Amino acid sequence: FLRRYRRRLLLTDEDFCLASYLLESSAQHASCLGFHPQDLAAAAVALSFSNLQYPWRKVLLRYAREDLLKVIAPCMVAIARVHADQYVQWHSCGGNASGRLKFVITKYASEGMHCVAAVAPTYASR
Repeated sequence: FLRRYRRRLLLTDEDFCLASYLLESSAQHASCLGFHPQDLAAAAVALSFSNLQYPWRKVLLRYAREDLLKVIAPCMVAIARVHADQYVQWHSCGGNASGRLKFVITKYASEGMHCVAAVAPTYASR
């Protein structure tokens, strides 16, 4: 679903990497298990857009075929909370987290992934 949204919405590489990071880091979190994969992908894309002037809502909803307020907004909230919790956890332990979190953050902290793991969660202001 994420690749389909990338083609249709013309995501930049940074936006796609951030959406991938958000999706991968929250996919197995308990708060996100009740959502459909396409809804999680749409929410991750919506959170990753760096240019909010782009009319992403209308285009994204056309491809997601879901209601923004009923389905995608709760997914966005869940993913944003997971990202904020993981960001705080990672930085509070000095980058020495263990297990899956360490793998995901290490993967997305690389230059090839545009260092999106270092992006602070600022979704409350959006």
